[in-house]
Amino acid sequence: GYNWGGKSPGGCIYSRGSASADMFMLCDGKGYEGGTAGKLFLRMQNQTTLKTVAGITTLQNNTWYHIVGTYNGTAIAVYLNGVYENSAATSGSLYSASTYAYIGGYYTATYAPFNGTIDEAAVYNRAKPAAEIWVDANA
Repeated sequence: GYNWGGKSPGGCIYSRGSASADMFMLCDGKGYEGGTAGKLFLRMQNQTTLKTVAGITTLQNNTWYHIVGTYNGTAIAVYLNGVYENSAATSGSLYSASTYAYIGGYYTATYAPFNGTIDEAAVYNRAKPAAEIWVDANA
């Protein structure tokens, strides 16, 4: 299992974009400005805005979690096991067409790797509503 809070920077579950451009990333918060070791960390950055939000639950090692990060055009939010954890208001577009997406890393395949198991990863072109996230987590 993954060692939450064990390394800096914390391993990323998903990221798209780069450190110098538009970005959306969902990681272990250790080592990231605004992040907390062992808690979810969601960051959205575009050409005009940088917003971060941290989860409230301290994650345990060797435990499976259903983890979701969303952006609906007005806010970013994190959910853990189908339950809303935290959000931050923001706006703007996310990416240019030329950005890459990574599952298990942060803006390159080798930086901030998620040293654990990721199962049934999915990326959608819409923000799932809370009720749908709850159903997915409890299916």
